[in-house]
Amino acid sequence: MSKQFIIGLIAGVVICGVVGGLIGLSMVGKKATVEPPDWETYLITKLKNLEIPESPAPTIPIGTTDEDLLQGGEHYNHHCAVCHDLEGDADSAFAKGFYPPVSDLTSENVQRYSDQQLKWIVDNGIRYTGMPGWNGIIDDVTQWKIVHYMRALANPEKAGQLEAILKERGLWKALAPVDEHHEPEEAAEHEHPEGEHHH
Repeated sequence: MSKQFIIGLIAGVVICGVVGGLIGLSMVGKKATVEPPDWETYLITKLKNLEIPESPAPTIPIGTTDEDLLQGGEHYNHHCAVCHDLEGDADSAFAKGFYPPVSDLTSENVQRYSDQQLKWIVDNGIRYTGMPGWNGIIDDVTQWKIVHYMRALANPEKAGQLEAILKERGLWKALAPVDEHHEPEEAAEHEHPEGEHHH
């Protein structure tokens, strides 16, 4: 091994140790409801982005027709909206009670992920964030439809169209996630009144 390589390796270990120590110290005794400093948010986001791999492409075509998106929306509202909100913007007191905060799915940072990365997150979750992995609970085809619906949430016009149809079908409601999502009467419903938003 060259001297330059050894010096680089030592420097890398020291830098990682310092960064890890700073993040660790910043979390000690801190409340989940207290907004973290900008530098901590920046570092955590960068590290998280580096750690999320690409999920394999679907083995069967997953359509993005309006009906596919609506099916994705139904499952999203059932499994995801309790934390991310119906609009995907995580703009509620419940969402803000998490640390790290619940991700705003309409944000540039989330939308920057590839479809394969978003699918990986839905499937596997993200450790220490409160984001669960849905592998074994939601099948692959449905997960892809949720990913496509998450894309639609970032398009205000498309999101509005899908919202109107889901309301007509009685599916514009956040439900406590359970295995049998087609039996909402058994789940705790949290529906926003017609035309009323939580912003």
